[in-house]
Amino acid sequence: MTARSFDRSSHIDSRRGGFVLLIALAMFSVVSVAILALGLSMSADARRTFDRARRSQLDQLLLAGTDDARQHLSSPHAGDTWNTQLPHSLSEQAATLQSTIDPASDPGAGQLLLHIQARIENRSAEQIVRLAKNANGWGIVEARIPSE
Repeated sequence: MTARSFDRSSHIDSRRGGFVLLIALAMFSVVSVAILALGLSMSADARRTFDRARRSQLDQLLLAGTDDARQHLSSPHAGDTWNTQLPHSLSEQAATLQSTIDPASDPGAGQLLLHIQARIENRSAEQIVRLAKNANGWGIVEARIPSE
């Protein structure tokens, strides 16, 4: 009888061991999925942060282009185009800032449209600034981002 009860007890232990192994594997699967989801979330956050930083740099370039335009508007002509000199750190990122006076503008009439294009690596942004001649030179009347 002892041998028989021993067999039964080892059979019960092996079933418990299988159940414990199954629970351990299920918990490992849940933890693995949670770690994967956390990694994907962190990756998406990093990408979003990088995109926002790049967009902020483009916005700053557009502001710099608007400010730089005042130096070039002493005697403006329709169709004039110029590139703004950028710091070395931006030039290393293939950044450019180009401003163009709209060919349809008539600076002699005291109004002009200025197209400013900023580019950093593979991203770009554009802004259109409407200026009017006043006693102090050219003043900004309107600035807008064209719809894409």
